[in-house]
Amino acid sequence: MWGAEMGANEAGVVCGNEAVWTVEDADGPPALLGMDLVRLALERGQTASQAVDVITSLLEAHGQGGPCEEGGDWTYHNSFLVADAGEAWVLETAGAYWVAQRISQGKPALPSDRLPSQRTRNISNCLSIRTTFDRCSAGLLEHAKQRGLWDGQGEFDWAASFSDGGAPPLGRLTPGREASGHRLLQAAAGKIDPAAMMAVLRDDASGICMCDGAFRSNGSQAVYERRGGRRPSVASLRDLEAEGLDPAGAGLSFEEAVQRELALYGRGPTDGMVEASS
Repeated sequence: MWGAEMGANEAGVVCGNEAVWTVEDADGPPALLGMDLVRLALERGQTASQAVDVITSLLEAHGQGGPCEEGGDWTYHNSFLVADAGEAWVLETAGAYWVAQRISQGKPALPSDRLPSQRTRNISNCLSIRTTFDRCSAGLLEHAKQRGLWDGQGEFDWAASFSDGGAPPLGRLTPGREASGHRLLQAAAGKIDPAAMMAVLRDDASGICMCDGAFRSNGSQAVYERRGGRRPSVASLRDLEAEGLDPAGAGLSFEEAVQRELALYGRGPTDGMVEASS
């Protein structure tokens, strides 16, 4: 299967996707999968904003659909977390329709969705954007009215209109992984670094790390993006790799290797952005 559920490119753009279920039909003919869109966004996007444009233009041109597993018939739509050193985007889709919300440092994550002011933002297997978004597909509101998903009165609520099974009241999060991820990130706000993100990704009580059952976490990725950071020499990175991965070397733990690599990039305590996917 082409693509992957998370990745990064040489321009410092990182992207991951989550499965979501919506009122739009997901059982149509084979088209682009979420993993295809992650791969193509990282291939073509030089910034997070450009990567969002890549995904949405391909979605509108070719649609999404088809089995999302080898040899099976499981189908779903997708949400995406896209970031670079300067900003992040939450992009959520339902068929060929989509909305995108920009997240930047110093900006509340959901300024008018009637949640307490947030310094962090997370996604899970549900639509999470409500009444506040920065971009959307052409004709979205008209389509929602035509399908009877929104009566055209008051604020348009994306998640309430397009979620399969509805959405919680404004000001509340979907129980489970979304609400737990929010709680864990808010507790770490102001001191988030790769180690803190790894701790969140390892949390099995919340279901963020799926350790049992038919679906199990196969991998996670935490990325530290330093705004204006310097690039270490290739020799320095090779030395670190040899020391950490060579059995005859020092045998650094994974967390020790991460901290050493961050030091090579001249990491500061609060001048970057951390993004993670699982």
